[in-house]
Amino acid sequence: MRRGVLALLPLVALAACVAPARKQVSPAPAAPPPAQVARAAPRPETPPPAPMPLPPADSLLGRDGDAVARLLGDPSFRREDRPAEVWQFRGEACVLDLFLYPPAGGGPHRVAHYEARGRGTDPAARPSAEDCFHALLRARAARAKG
Repeated sequence: MRRGVLALLPLVALAACVAPARKQVSPAPAAPPPAQVARAAPRPETPPPAPMPLPPADSLLGRDGDAVARLLGDPSFRREDRPAEVWQFRGEACVLDLFLYPPAGGGPHRVAHYEARGRGTDPAARPSAEDCFHALLRARAARAKG
């Protein structure tokens, strides 16, 4: 019997050296399918800058020819009717006529009056001078952007 116990001793010693049984760990939860993945909210786009307010048509009054040209560009048509000069600016839907007169004390001609009219034959489609002036300003800005 002694032999049997002695034969078991190396097995008992070996069993003591073996690491204790590991706990069974449950597997990690599976990743949700792509459709269920929470997506980051898109960044709000920065709004475009507010358009610059357009000047009223009355701001043309008193401007000299150089100031008008800087604002509207070169006129489509220019005529001298002494002492006045008539400058015409043609837009897609309207025509703006500026009447420039020399000031009493001398100096360059200045806008004293303006009129707008539609380009078609329908008198009911006549734009206001304000609308025509603004359309011309927008068209010039669009051409400048390229």
